[in-house]
Amino acid sequence: LTQGFNGRYSHRGWAKYSLDFGLKEGEEIYASRDGIVVDIKEDSDKGGRGRKYKIYANYITIYHNDGTFAQYVHIQKNGCIVNIGDYVKAGQLIGYSGKTGRVKGPHLHFMVFKPVYMDRMTIPISIIGTNNEFVQLKALRYYTSYHPDKVNLTNNIHIASLSTNLNDLEENIVSNYSNLHKLSKGIASNDNDVGGIE
Repeated sequence: LTQGFNGRYSHRGWAKYSLDFGLKEGEEIYASRDGIVVDIKEDSDKGGRGRKYKIYANYITIYHNDGTFAQYVHIQKNGCIVNIGDYVKAGQLIGYSGKTGRVKGPHLHFMVFKPVYMDRMTIPISIIGTNNEFVQLKALRYYTSYHPDKVNLTNNIHIASLSTNLNDLEENIVSNYSNLHKLSKGIASNDNDVGGIE
């Protein structure tokens, strides 16, 4: 873990409960929880240290059934293997790490956030350890992830095939997220914009 909560480099303000995992380019990224993919960006191959690179960060955003969203940032160009509307399971491969956006080097920026009035706010998260205890990760320590229920890509199910009720739910979630996303783009000038996370 290269940067933890309230990190000295960029985890401030609304993004203070974010985690940065040092990875090599092209390493596999797995979903932390079940959810619906509500947004992706994967068209950029640009990354660097200056503020001008903020807009080039690729990412995957997944909605969870408790109303929170997980965002996986700095994905490599064309590195998303899920699509908007896909239902993903915890432990499922969703993309590949990169160094897009405002970065010092390749890594995964991970955060869970909830919408708040005119903004969004990250929330603190804990990881379940090997003995089913909650663990809060600390910066500059090495961790190995393991998910016993990891599924392969062939288990990727588009939620539209599940039921009419879920189709309605998907449309509402994607529509509501789209509005939230537009709002977040409108406040993208602040220094803690997702593209500015290092």
